[in-house]
Amino acid sequence: MSNYAVDALFKSFLEEHPNFGPNMTYTWFKTETSVWMDTTIMNFFAPGIEEMYGADRPIDIKITIHELKDIHSVDTQNLTG
Repeated sequence: MSNYAVDALFKSFLEEHPNFGPNMTYTWFKTETSVWMDTTIMNFFAPGIEEMYGADRPIDIKITIHELKDIHSVDTQNLTG
């Protein structure tokens, strides 16, 4: 599949689903992984959040994808000859 086709596919998808993105809740992290996000951990990435909301408070993370750029495909099975 060409880079152009992959880019067009993602662009069309994002136009139809403008709020697409993962919603990673504190509960999901805690039950499905060995890591979780709370204000103490996130204070490393967003200094001051622990002071503002308190230590060890649960955090839900919502990521919204607006655009994908520089998409490149690689033919790992030599399908193009």
